[in-house]
Amino acid sequence: MKLIWTYNSKANVGKVTNDRRVTLINYYILSILSAKKLGYYCVIYTNKEEITYFKNIVNEIVELNEYEDSSLTDCFKIKVLEDRNDDFCLIDGDVILKDKLPEFDNGIMFDTYEIGNWKGEYEETVNKLTKLGISETIPFWIGSRVNVINCGLLRITNKNDRNIYVTFWKKYNNWLKDKFENNDINLYSATMVGAQYLLTLIVEFYKINPFSLNKNMGEKGKYYTHYFGEIKFQTPLVPTDKMIDITKIKNLL
Repeated sequence: MKLIWTYNSKANVGKVTNDRRVTLINYYILSILSAKKLGYYCVIYTNKEEITYFKNIVNEIVELNEYEDSSLTDCFKIKVLEDRNDDFCLIDGDVILKDKLPEFDNGIMFDTYEIGNWKGEYEETVNKLTKLGISETIPFWIGSRVNVINCGLLRITNKNDRNIYVTFWKKYNNWLKDKFENNDINLYSATMVGAQYLLTLIVEFYKINPFSLNKNMGEKGKYYTHYFGEIKFQTPLVPTDKMIDITKIKNLL
C-alpha cells in the first residue's frame, strides 16, 4: 500500500503567516519521513512552487496546481481518489506514524470520528447550506448532527465507492461556487463539510463498511498521532522558523 499526501498551498484558507507555513511544511516532511522509516512508498500531490521541499524525500511527485476550479483546501484529495487505481491510503501532513497501518480490504478506513467540535466547526455551515437548498443537489443530505468522519487518514478500498464520493464532492463544489458571494459562507468550515460531513453521509446512505483507526481525535494511538487543527501550531514538534534539515531528522523521529 502506498501513502499519498496532498499539499495545496494555493487553496489555504485565510491569511497564512510565514511561520505557520514553515511549521506546516515541516510537519509534512516529518510525516513523510516517519512513513519512509517504516518502509512505505510515499507520494505527494502538490503545487509546482512547493515541489522543492519534497523532491528528495518522496518516491513520487505529482504536480497539481488546481482542480475543478475549487477553493476548497482538500480538493487535491478528490483528484487522487478520482485518478488512481493502485492500492493507496491518503494521509495528512500532520499525521506522524509510529507503526505500519493495519491491513483492511473492505470498505473505508479512516482516522476517527469527530465528536466534540460539531457546534464550533460544522453546525452553522451545515444549517446555512440546508436552508439554501443543497438537498436538491445531494438528495441524502440530512442537515443534522452526526459524528463526522475525520479524513486525517483515508483509505476507500472499492473504486466504485471512491467514484461515488468524487461525484458528490464535485456536485457540492459546483453548487457551492454559486453561493459564496451573497451568503457569507465560511470557507474553512465549508471545506470540512464537503470533505468530511459529506463523506459521512455517503458512508451511511450507501452502507459502506467503516473502520476507524483511533477512538479519539489526536490520541497517541497504536499506529500514529494526528496533530490536528491548532494543536500542531500551539505545541509544535518541528521548527517554526526554518525548514527541517533532513540530515538531522533523527532528532525529531
